Amino acid sequence: MIGYLQKKQLLVAVCATFLAVGLVGAALAAPIDPGFDLFQTPPGGGLLDFSGMGGGLVPLQGLPIGPGNTDTIVQRHTGLPDGGMGIIQTEIVALSLQSVSPAAIGSSFFDVFVGLDPSNPSLGTIDVTSHGPNGGTFDSFFDVFTIVTLTEVGNPANQIVVPRVDEIDSLNSLWSHTPPPGYPGHPHYPAGGFYPGVDPLTGAIVGLDHTGPHPHTDPASPEPASMLLLVLGALGMTGLLRRR
Repeated sequence: MIGYLQKKQLLVAVCATFLAVGLVGAALAAPIDPGFDLFQTPPGGGLLDFSGMGGGLVPLQGLPIGPGNTDTIVQRHTGLPDGGMGIIQTEIVALSLQSVSPAAIGSSFFDVFVGLDPSNPSLGTIDVTSHGPNGGTFDSFFDVFTIVTLTEVGNPANQIVVPRVDEIDSLNSLWSHTPPPGYPGHPHYPAGGFYPGVDPLTGAIVGLDHTGPHPHTDPASPEPASMLLLVLGALGMTGLLRRR
C-alpha cells in the first residue's frame, strides 16, 4: 500500500514532469518577431485581366528590385511570442512586376508594369493558425493598391496608367522558423524567424498560393549571377583545400 505521503510525493513529481515538458515545448517554439518577407514571382505567378480593354489575361513575372531576385516585400509590423498564434499586422511595402511578353490590347502591343500606389498603403494581416517548434500554418489577407502602366511597344511616349485595388487571400499556407537554402537574408530586411512558403518539416520550398491577381509567389533566392559567384567561390575553396 502506498502511504499518503508517498502519494503526495508522486503527485508532485508527476506535476513537475508535465510542467517541465510544457516549458521545454514552449521554449522550442521560438517567437515570431516583426520583420520582412522577401518573395519572387515566377513567370505566370501574376495575372491581370484586360478583357475590358480589348485584351485578355496577361501573365506577369517579377521585375527584381533586390535583395537577390526579390520583387515583393511584405513588412510584419507586429509579432507573436513563443508558440503564439493569432494576428500579425502587415503591409506590402514593395512590389515590382512586368508582363512576361507584350500584351495585345486593341490593335497595339504594350509592355505592362505593376507597382504599388504610393498614395494608398497596401495593408493586411497574417493569421498564424499553428505554431510549433519548426513552424506551422497561416492564413493571410491584403488590400493591394497598385498602379498599372502600359507602355506601347516601339512608342514609349504612349502610356496608359490604370490605378487598381485588389484583394489577395491565402489559406492554410506553410511557414518555417528556418530559411530555405539560398534565401537572400539582408540586414535591412530581418526575417524575424518567419519564412512563409517553406515546409516546416522538410525545409522544401512550397511557395504561396493566393486568390486574386497574384496567384503564386515563392521565397526569394539569389539572382543567377550571384548563384554563379557562389558556385565558383565554392569550387575555388575546394581546390584550395585539396592543394593544402
